[in-house]
Amino acid sequence: MNLLIIGNGFDLAHGLKTNYYDFLQWAYDNGHMGTNYGEHVLGNEKLQMPIPGFNLHSYWHNICNPDAEQNEVPAFAKTLFRRHESWIDLENNFAACLNSRDGWLIGKTKILKALFDEFLVPKFEQYIAEVVNDDSVAANTLSVSGADLVLCFNYSNTFERLYDKRQRAKICYVNGKAQGNATTSNIVFGCDCYEDSPHGKSEVGFDKVFQRAHKKTCDDYKDWISEDDNHHYRIYIVGHSLGRTDWDILRPLIIAKTNTAKVYYHNEESHRDLIYNMMGMVGRESMNQRKIKFLPIAELNIEHRDGFTVIG
Repeated sequence: MNLLIIGNGFDLAHGLKTNYYDFLQWAYDNGHMGTNYGEHVLGNEKLQMPIPGFNLHSYWHNICNPDAEQNEVPAFAKTLFRRHESWIDLENNFAACLNSRDGWLIGKTKILKALFDEFLVPKFEQYIAEVVNDDSVAANTLSVSGADLVLCFNYSNTFERLYDKRQRAKICYVNGKAQGNATTSNIVFGCDCYEDSPHGKSEVGFDKVFQRAHKKTCDDYKDWISEDDNHHYRIYIVGHSLGRTDWDILRPLIIAKTNTAKVYYHNEESHRDLIYNMMGMVGRESMNQRKIKFLPIAELNIEHRDGFTVIG
């Protein structure tokens, strides 16, 4: 069977605005950045800042307009807004804020949780549901309609909307799926902080493994891991960086002895990054078994013909 694994690069390849900065600009333009995050959770604690509660709207405006006369942008906001090309880099930014030891504020965990619960998760889910999933310009530009199973690390419905209108594929949204309704949200967003956190349970809510278990996101992929000779999955990885926060899910699928994997890249820089991340995830032994191949995105082709699976 053909197992397609997709990450944010899959959406970007279709011209969808799932870049972290696209989201931030939308939030700013539409008045979704608040001005007093953290103020109501501190109790008697005080911020080491010139204002009570932090003003994301002001910080973002100042970052985009460095000559503007605004309140100084604190170090944590510069870290959080550090420019990257993909959504997973926001998770890295957020982890850097959690691990900060520069004393940028007191009660850091509480305030970041306010930012997490009130802005990052609900507003990004709204952005995906209202903007990305409603993009009528995007077209099915990749040859992936023959996927039997799809492991989606995105929150968007891009694959089923563009390629699976007849609902033939089995799709697992391992990080949840954008619903546009805060009362039913199961979005998983966070970082790998369980083992490294000095604060223990106070920060475990930011950990993605914890969230997946707590929010009960799709875990059908566990049934796809095969260690016998009766199953053989041809794995195609498109638009996923193979970042460390998802190794716990990807590694068992890729190293299963009967599975093979093809990883697709869009340029030579991403080619090198993917090899490096794959080496870290599966180790040298699996890399040397010739079961993992790296190919340019132009060679991707998964389709069904006359009841048979044809791999081009």
